[in-house]
Amino acid sequence: MDLSTIFINFKFMEISYIVYILRCNDETYYTGYTSNIESRLKVHGNKEVH
Repeated sequence: MDLSTIFINFKFMEISYIVYILRCNDETYYTGYTSNIESRLKVHGNKEVH
């Protein structure tokens, strides 16, 4: 996974979320959102996301 990532901050019902786009090793893209980007990137880095 290439961490050339785009982050967009937004709020929904007073909770801040980040939208992200990751470029994978196979040149595809993975998008997601989270309220805890550090934890989420760790999960991606450990390849725990399916």
